[in-house]
Amino acid sequence: MQDSKKLTEKALNFHKTGEIKKALFIYKKLLVKQKNNSNLLYLVGTAYLQIGEYKLAIKFLKKKY
Repeated sequence: MQDSKKLTEKALNFHKTGEIKKALFIYKKLLVKQKNNSNLLYLVGTAYLQIGEYKLAIKFLKKKY
């Protein structure tokens, strides 16, 4: 659990500084173990929006609901 928290913080820092693809890599790694984590699904969807991958963004944002 602690590792997940550290990885999430690292990904959020990448996301905040505009390193979206690095953040996405970590988010998707975290989703392997936390498939229904709505916060992660939202972050992945948002990240895909920011890099212009709209179909993927919609896919992940829909999973949230």
